Amino acid sequence: MKKLILSNGASCVIHQVRRGYLPDILLIQRKTDGLWELPGGQVELNTSDSGDPFLETVIREVGEECGIHLQQSEVVFDSVFQQRVLYKDVLIAGSVLLYYCLHAKEIDLSFTGNETSALEVVNLGEIDFFANNISLAARRMIGVFYSNYQVRRHILKGPKKPQLARNLGSPLVFELNGTFITI
Repeated sequence: MKKLILSNGASCVIHQVRRGYLPDILLIQRKTDGLWELPGGQVELNTSDSGDPFLETVIREVGEECGIHLQQSEVVFDSVFQQRVLYKDVLIAGSVLLYYCLHAKEIDLSFTGNETSALEVVNLGEIDFFANNISLAARRMIGVFYSNYQVRRHILKGPKKPQLARNLGSPLVFELNGTFITI
């Protein structure tokens, strides 16, 4: 019988918007396996000061892995993922919450942390989702962020304000120019 570990995590897409282009996002290269990832880590449930251990995890991990000190007001929830990873004879299962943060300041790409060997700012439109050097989890989260980014951009720049069609709890359904959009 395999061992089961329940573990929750949180990651963050740190992005910078260039006028007229898709945003640039920050990737980190892990020292352990050399794969490119989004900053994030495991939730420490017993250490939450604000009552939101996922948000605190993002702020802590971005600081440790990127040298960027975020405020809670800068970080916005994006999505939730269920993870199931088989590692040797251990099944790791849990939830990962994805956040995003618009970061306008210059990023020090020479920063290296205990778990990080390199930082790289990459344009969202230039990411090769089939590259073997980007983790599967990062590809999945970046893909969802990209979809949500396009929806947010369309809603904000659309010809008329979106109208809330109905609130189904979660997700929200908006009507924009006769098209229903689920967020």
